[in-house]
Amino acid sequence: MQFQKKITILSASFCRIQLAINVQIPVDYGGLGGKAIYIDTEGSFMVERVYQIAEGCISDIMEYFPCHHDKSSSGQENLQPESFLAGIYYFRICSYTEQIAVINYLEKFLG
Repeated sequence: MQFQKKITILSASFCRIQLAINVQIPVDYGGLGGKAIYIDTEGSFMVERVYQIAEGCISDIMEYFPCHHDKSSSGQENLQPESFLAGIYYFRICSYTEQIAVINYLEKFLG
C-alpha cells in the first residue's frame, strides 16, 4: 500500500509540473503564452525535474512545428527550459497559516 501511495504522489506531482509548463507554451505554437503559480504543500517541487519536463515539451513542440525550427522565427528565443522555469512563480507552504497567507496575497500578486 505504501508503494502505491508514493506512485500516486509522484504522478500527481508530475501532472502539476506538466500543467505549469503547458500553460507557458507560446501562442505561436498553439499555447496560452501564460505564466504559472505553483503552490507546493508537500515539498515535492524539484527544479531538475521541471527542467527535464520543459526540455520534453520543447522537443514535442519542435516535432509538431517543424517549420518553426528557423532561429529567426517568432517566439523561438523563448523556447528554452530556463524560460519555462522563469515563468513559474513558486510558493512553498509548510502550514495552514502560510497557506491562508499566500491565498490572501495572490490577489495583490496578480494585480
